[in-house]
Amino acid sequence: MFNRPYTAICQNSNGFTSAISIDAPDGHDKARAAVKDKYPDLQVVAMIPGVHSGHAYVYDSPAVVPYPKSDSGGPWPENLPPGF
Repeated sequence: MFNRPYTAICQNSNGFTSAISIDAPDGHDKARAAVKDKYPDLQVVAMIPGVHSGHAYVYDSPAVVPYPKSDSGGPWPENLPPGF
């Protein structure tokens, strides 16, 4: 089996993206596994054959925005009937 150079586009858990040059086995699953073995804390977004990390533009993902609550959580109205 032979290795070839790849540029791996990866993201960390904070959404920061990076382009990494790596020698990995040829093949879809084997190349991705080689990146995951060497960089276990990163998610592989893309694998491009060749060395392109020095001149690649990568963009971070937008910050994670929590879903708004449907209940405003404000105080209860004072005019509710007894036992409500």
